[in-house]
Amino acid sequence: MANNGSRGRIRVFFAEVEGDDATIQEGLQAINVAANKIFQSSPTKIVKVLPASAIPLDEDKLLEELDSEDEDGELTTSSVSTNSKLKKSSYKPPIMSIMKDLNLRPEGKLSFRDFYAQKKPTTQEQAITVAVYYLKRVLELDKVTPEHVFTCFKNVERKTPKNMPQTIRDTAKRRGWVDTSERCNIKITNHGENLVEHDLPASNGKKGS
Repeated sequence: MANNGSRGRIRVFFAEVEGDDATIQEGLQAINVAANKIFQSSPTKIVKVLPASAIPLDEDKLLEELDSEDEDGELTTSSVSTNSKLKKSSYKPPIMSIMKDLNLRPEGKLSFRDFYAQKKPTTQEQAITVAVYYLKRVLELDKVTPEHVFTCFKNVERKTPKNMPQTIRDTAKRRGWVDTSERCNIKITNHGENLVEHDLPASNGKKGS
């Protein structure tokens, strides 16, 4: 029985052997030989079926991995497509909250509000980079999380993105101003330092690069 398109071939058969013990033994041997010929002559394709509980929230990354393995003929995304749709339809961005113990007006240092006013970031990506720079270089925090950045946005009354963690990851991927390779430990890159220290505030209407 042929499967869909070029995905492979499946043969299903049933046999009934009737007679004495010798006849049954011969019949079983014949069935065994026929089955071996079928599986030896037909290429097989391994399909891994993942349960719904095994699919993480970061589905874009999962689907990229599945697609890449499919190119080698080892894995197809069809086994998880239904579960992926259910996950995506029910997925909600994480809820951010203000970190009340984060002091953005440290004694003897420039407040974040004044620092932000000096740098005048015009885009969300720039604002994220300015916040991470301040948290890492001015406050010298060991770890910076999306909620730290969220708190900075609230401090200067800037509109926050719908999905702060994802927007920070996008900034890292598209601009390279921040580093999100470590979970819950956002870092400022050399490129991001140059932006904050030398390119902001942007002159002549330029947005920085």
